[in-house]
Amino acid sequence: MNKGFTLIELLAVIIIICLISLLSIISVSNIVTKSKNDLYNEQISMIDKAARSWGSENIDKLPNEDECIYLKLNDLKTYGLLDSNLKDPRSNNKISDEMKIKISGELNDYDKLIIEYEVDSSDVVGCKYMY
Repeated sequence: MNKGFTLIELLAVIIIICLISLLSIISVSNIVTKSKNDLYNEQISMIDKAARSWGSENIDKLPNEDECIYLKLNDLKTYGLLDSNLKDPRSNNKISDEMKIKISGELNDYDKLIIEYEVDSSDVVGCKYMY
């Protein structure tokens, strides 16, 4: 009697190992993507806090009802509220200093500020640029 594995048994083991590897790679890839998205959302939260901080120091410049203002990301960096080297973790590219941050609200009420990010030029038509 010969001892050893048949070709079919070896192929079955190789297929099982390949399937386990494939599932592991997909899981790790999903975890990395989720982590990058979470980090991006955390950076957006930092920008939100910086914009609100700017608003608390410049209450007289906050918009009235039905008005809006906008800043550029570089303005918050120049003001010392953000790190100068922000990168988008999803693409590893630097976040543009020209990114517009639209601020609108109700009757100069700091707690009711609405802050929008990455708005394009058409979204800030009628808004006043603060610098």
